[in-house]
Amino acid sequence: MEKQKILNFGLILVLITGIIFVSGCVEEENPTKAPTTQQSETPPTTQPETPTELNLKVGETAKTSEIEVTVISAKKTKSYDYYSDILKETRLQETSPGKIYILVEAEIKNINLDSAYVGSTEFSVTDSEGYRYDPELYYGDDELEIFKELYKNQKMKGKVLFEVPESAGGLKIQYDFGNLFIGTKLASWIIE
Repeated sequence: MEKQKILNFGLILVLITGIIFVSGCVEEENPTKAPTTQQSETPPTTQPETPTELNLKVGETAKTSEIEVTVISAKKTKSYDYYSDILKETRLQETSPGKIYILVEAEIKNINLDSAYVGSTEFSVTDSEGYRYDPELYYGDDELEIFKELYKNQKMKGKVLFEVPESAGGLKIQYDFGNLFIGTKLASWIIE
């Protein structure tokens, strides 16, 4: 019994040491705006302090040294069409009364890691009141996968669906580059 307690304590100590070691090895990196073809590749001589939330326009790319995320489009709509494989017909999905859909098309690319797990769960929509909206079930076959392993230089593209109140203002799409060890690292795209 005493040996078992010592073994359990040793196992817990090893786990805690491993968590502390891993969290100390993870670099705290904020996302930055990826240069477009019109922007100079030469970095400025003085680097301004990186904001805690990177603000972008739809169509622009946020990146770290590991991942690039582009919000290609964001469309407000009361409904969308999708094809049902079961019923073998095109169906119409409508919002709840007083709500509106935000249909986001996005692309995620692994630019530097041997393997990265990414997906639609890192996306959210926020409004000017501070409310956060998580992705909804999207029936289209062009859905951005919830969780997928991407190898170096692989990318995935698809749509993410949000349902928000019609009265919500100041809407922003957010992607969290952070994790449990480094905290929240947001990039935001303003929905016009």
